[in-house]
Amino acid sequence: MSKNLLRLHGLETFLQNAEIETSASINVHAEVLRNLSYLNFRGRSDDKNLMEKVRATLGQNLPDKPNTTSVGEHTIYWLGPDEWMVCSTSDGENSLANQLRIATDKLYVAINDVSGGMVTIRLTGDGVQRLLSKGCTLDFHPEEFKAGDCAQSGLAKANVVVGRSSDGLTYNILVRRSFSDYLALWLQQAGNGSGIEFR
Repeated sequence: MSKNLLRLHGLETFLQNAEIETSASINVHAEVLRNLSYLNFRGRSDDKNLMEKVRATLGQNLPDKPNTTSVGEHTIYWLGPDEWMVCSTSDGENSLANQLRIATDKLYVAINDVSGGMVTIRLTGDGVQRLLSKGCTLDFHPEEFKAGDCAQSGLAKANVVVGRSSDGLTYNILVRRSFSDYLALWLQQAGNGSGIEFR
């Protein structure tokens, strides 16, 4: 009899071996988000029929403004004029991808489930902007990288998507699974001076 498989996120070993920070000066908290699915969706944003079918399926609009996110039942990152990353906690493997495929049947789209290849690290705390600026050329000043913004960039030589939450308090770092351990180690080392805690 088969058993349900537990979805691991690629940083299980890193977190098991991470030292617990006991300093009171911690100003960055790093959390690996579990049980997320990731769909790369491509389609024409000027196709009103397509956009309506996608909105009805997801329960929210795809962000149409460059470098922004849409937050509802899912978190959707704008990656390009015809490309988005849909992050979801929906139950059922591939269910959301299948729903989108059915809804957009015979329309010009590409839907790829990349859940096995992505990891999200959520950063919170007063030192996040300073920490990210050590390894990324984006301007994280609140007037430049606003709440709800996102961007593709390099962080410590790893290709990432950086998204700032709609309330402006947290930053999500989406990174390929194969680079996640490296990036977590970099964050740990770069954050040593100011205090960082992984959980």
